[in-house]
Amino acid sequence: KLWMSLDMKFESESFSVVLDKGTLDALMTDDNEESVQRVTKYFSEIDRVLRIGGRYIVISLMQQHIMLFLLKQFTTRAWMIRVCRCYDVETKLTNEQGYKPLPVFMVICTKFKK
Repeated sequence: KLWMSLDMKFESESFSVVLDKGTLDALMTDDNEESVQRVTKYFSEIDRVLRIGGRYIVISLMQQHIMLFLLKQFTTRAWMIRVCRCYDVETKLTNEQGYKPLPVFMVICTKFKK
C-alpha cells in the first residue's frame, strides 16, 4: 500500500533493514515531478526508520532515471552505496527458458551517522 511506504507508522530508528523488492520501481515509473516528490518522501521515511548502520536493500530493474535519483539522494545523505548485478538469475533464466531477461540489480545502501 502506498500510504504505508510514504507514512510509516513506526518509531524512528526502529529497524536494521528495509527490504524493497519492486516498490521503488512501482513508485518511480518516470522522472516527472510527482514521481520525484513521492520517492523523496519514501526515501525520507526509510532514512527515519533505519538505525545508524542499518541497510536499505533494493531489488530492482534499476532503470537509468531510478539509479541516478537513488545515487543522488543517498550520497547527499552520506550513505554508502553498493550496486550488484544479479547475473545468476539472468543466466538461470537464459539457460532454462531460452531468453535473456531484463537485468536485475541489488543496491545496498548503508546509513551512517550524519
